[in-house]
Amino acid sequence: MSHWDLGFANIVARDYDLAILWGERAMKLAPDRFSPYVVIVLAASRAGRFDLMRRTLATARRDVREAAGDRLLLEAYGAILEKRPDEAHRIMALVTPLVEKGEVAPAFLGYCYLLLGDSDQALTWLQRGYELRDPQLTWSMSIDFADIAANPKTRPLLDQPGLKELYEIRQRNARAGKP
Repeated sequence: MSHWDLGFANIVARDYDLAILWGERAMKLAPDRFSPYVVIVLAASRAGRFDLMRRTLATARRDVREAAGDRLLLEAYGAILEKRPDEAHRIMALVTPLVEKGEVAPAFLGYCYLLLGDSDQALTWLQRGYELRDPQLTWSMSIDFADIAANPKTRPLLDQPGLKELYEIRQRNARAGKP
């Protein structure tokens, strides 16, 4: 977990190469755990290294048995970034029943819908994530609040207690050049 934590801390610091390094170290120590793959996929995607993102997703698909719904959502995210919306929708349709049953947290599903331009679905799942205190929305940096703020339908979500303060902190840090 400490390697994963260091990887995620470097994503927050926008040092994607170092995040990838820590994610890869964590993956070597625990190749069957999902967390290291998340670090590598997020860091690689933000660094524009889609080849590494694709390889990492393929390895996760082969080696990781835990968190199947979360892995699918990460694959949908990859498909969105690579401009394969039909594939992303297909994957998200598989994940939605798992989210509805409470087996997968809803906020990242909402974020994927937001990236696809479906504001109604995005708001539904992001709001549910807020209500359930989904760490993907409140703790993780995997969801970019700037994307939520840029959409008129989802923007009011950031005015809710807790998210409002977190959004303001992230805005201040961004203006100051901090993670």
